Amino acid sequence: MLVFYSLRYRISPRALGLSLDGASIRASVLPALLLLLLGGFSLAVLPWLMGRPRVLYVNLSYYGWYLGMAIFQEVIWRGMAILFLEKVLGPRKNGILFGSASLFAFSHIYFRSFFIVIGTGLLGWLWGQHYWRYKSISGPALSHYIVGCGFIALNYMGGHQGWQLL
Repeated sequence: MLVFYSLRYRISPRALGLSLDGASIRASVLPALLLLLLGGFSLAVLPWLMGRPRVLYVNLSYYGWYLGMAIFQEVIWRGMAILFLEKVLGPRKNGILFGSASLFAFSHIYFRSFFIVIGTGLLGWLWGQHYWRYKSISGPALSHYIVGCGFIALNYMGGHQGWQLL
């Protein structure tokens, strides 16, 4: 569908943010690692202190699949959604970013966790700000992958229905 829409309306890959932008990647790595350390520490230590330690999820093929999924989600929720919302809302940056972040957050409702939906909404806003500045999904996709891998490793997201945050 994405390919059809892009061809039909002559949307270039660059307009969707499909580029390897070094500045975008450099600007996203440190915040993603800090978020992973702070969030991962909290999500690993707090359950352990409460007597409910998390078992690490180690399935390397799943992490490979997730890399593709993180890139795909960034193309959809940053590239396509922001491009579409710009056409609908005009130059209203905050409305566009809120719409994109909301769509991204609600796509995670499958995990049946209020905190995951709120967290992905906030991350969607931050990644949307990043995309708006650099017009590239390379930084947000890398950050998405780094942060997502932390949640997957701690069994908060993935293929098991019981993996919920609260």
